Amino acid sequence: MSTNLASPLVAADTSPPTIMRLLPRIKAIAISVTAFAAALVFGGLLFTATGVDPVAAYWTMLQGAFGSWFAFGQVLTRAVPLLIIAVGLIAVFRANIWNIGAEGQLLIGALAGGYVAIEFPIESGWLSIPCAMAAGAVAGGAWGAIVGWLRAKWEVHEVITSLLLNFIAALIFSYLVRGPLRDPMGFLPQSKDVPAFSQLPFIPGLGVNIGLLIALALAAFFTFLLSATPYGMKIRMIGSSASVARAVGIDPARMTIELMAISGALAGLAGVIQVLGVQYALLEGLSPGFGFTAIMVALLGRLHPIGALVAAVILSAITVGGNAMQITYGIPASAVATLSALLVLFLLVSDHLAKRGGEQ
Repeated sequence: MSTNLASPLVAADTSPPTIMRLLPRIKAIAISVTAFAAALVFGGLLFTATGVDPVAAYWTMLQGAFGSWFAFGQVLTRAVPLLIIAVGLIAVFRANIWNIGAEGQLLIGALAGGYVAIEFPIESGWLSIPCAMAAGAVAGGAWGAIVGWLRAKWEVHEVITSLLLNFIAALIFSYLVRGPLRDPMGFLPQSKDVPAFSQLPFIPGLGVNIGLLIALALAAFFTFLLSATPYGMKIRMIGSSASVARAVGIDPARMTIELMAISGALAGLAGVIQVLGVQYALLEGLSPGFGFTAIMVALLGRLHPIGALVAAVILSAITVGGNAMQITYGIPASAVATLSALLVLFLLVSDHLAKRGGEQ
């Protein structure tokens, strides 16, 4: 009679306990919470220095952002472009490609999509809105692909080219809304209004346009794409080592152009949504720096679309609630902007200290 001693060993579960697998995620959340708390403390010291009670100021901010459905709708409206742009930035950042040109890509996309919606006589929202969004995404993607092509072809650093293209896009946008696209019957430097049939419908009872649904769908899709598909694996491999990626048959140059085009397309789409669902015209000040703020959203979200959703809502709430603080206490806008910057600063510092502690 023989005893099979191997089968129990084969059947044994050698995978780490669930709590061990969750530790990195728990640690990341703890770092983010610590950074957020530290930013609030230092922001409170800043408010105290201006003679304002920080507890009362933060309560006013909270009420100004979440105290009514209207206020919450304003938070979500502002979070929509931040989330859409941040999702595209996450894709390139994971590949170690640094797109700093989302602001320019947004403006170029807004121009293209707004022109289609305003100037093309497609008197049906079912046709006009998708055509405008497609035009904006294509234009923003093309503007982003320029950066990818320059890096892939001549190894021009994408931070420099993407940053400089922001200024070019802003100048083109300003010239067109003040010149060829300016409404001849208006007094302000802006285009004609978007026709009613091309305006984005609102979600009933929420006070925000359907751009929110588009943003949530994109966050869900890119969560799946980046974590559960071969394309997402290619992105991670390029981000880890381009030479290793090349050795296994991945073309980093081609992927760079593709990812920059994808990132630019999402920024362009965000621009179209601002035109069709918020401003209803092409005008200067269309974007209060969404392309740059989205970089903070991507970093605060730890390069994960779901994290970016949370970060977009938090930063939008700080801005919307900060307006209430300014009105109530006379706190300067720069102090509110500083609070957002402190969030990113403390997150980066906390990450660095955590990594140093892990190495020791």
